[in-house]
Amino acid sequence: MKIIKENGPGNSVDHYREDWFPGNDKIFTALRENTPVPYGQLLWPRYCSEVRRRGTGWFRFENTPELTFEYLFEGTLSYTQNGVSERVNPGEIYIMHPGSDIVFHAGTKDFFHRYRIMFCGTLAHELDLELGLHRRNVCRLANPEPFLAGIRAIAERMQAGNPDDAAKLSAMAYSLITGFAEELNRGREQDIPEPLGRIVRGIRANPSGEKPIRRLAEENGMEVHMLMRLFRKHLGVSPLEYRNRLRMEEAKRHLARSGLSMKEIAERLGYRNALYFSTAFRKYTGVTPSLYRKRSRGTIE
Repeated sequence: MKIIKENGPGNSVDHYREDWFPGNDKIFTALRENTPVPYGQLLWPRYCSEVRRRGTGWFRFENTPELTFEYLFEGTLSYTQNGVSERVNPGEIYIMHPGSDIVFHAGTKDFFHRYRIMFCGTLAHELDLELGLHRRNVCRLANPEPFLAGIRAIAERMQAGNPDDAAKLSAMAYSLITGFAEELNRGREQDIPEPLGRIVRGIRANPSGEKPIRRLAEENGMEVHMLMRLFRKHLGVSPLEYRNRLRMEEAKRHLARSGLSMKEIAERLGYRNALYFSTAFRKYTGVTPSLYRKRSRGTIE
């Protein structure tokens, strides 16, 4: 059967079997292209859809530029991403990572009903790495409804087609991705064993604390190398990286919801001064605290 090729940004190429588009039952679609791109092309939602499909199908995303999430309501999805083949079941979310080579395939008896949302921009790749999403392709949220509601809200605003919504859409995209990562990590933490769970709860209760990792290990009767190994195994990061991530997430909440100054936020989170905090925040998120505050409130022109 004929393969249709569509060239995308950079060296990306989308390959579709010719029966792909006519075989999709599109409940809704929203596409945002050729409109003002906010923040120097940092992040924006490019495409969103809800689709049902029954029967055979195939496509390939070669060097995909987008960070894509698919939530499966019914049926199954079969993907191979960078050589790793996985099957997605109802209630699970499949993540397509920027720069990946992805193949979807379905047989004659296959069926799926799913949401898809695709994000473009340089920040999409940075978030994929900084939030640790790149380590997983298939995942499940304990409570997916806020994530789904966020997709619906973005889709509705995209469908409205108002060019002045560019800043708001970018802020909504950032909130959806970071909220997804936070919920995903919360679910992982509920499954960790003791005494690691006790240590994690202590760090979460006081992320601004400066207690050395060696002291944490000694207080819980283990060697430092054992504590490091447990963190890597169950949380995918080191203890210091975990503490820093909590600080940064708390910083984002203060920036988005409070009127605290940069100095006050830095003091609350245990940083020596506002400059040190700003440097750490930019390294973690890719943007300055002031830009993040403006973006989260949709105030950038």
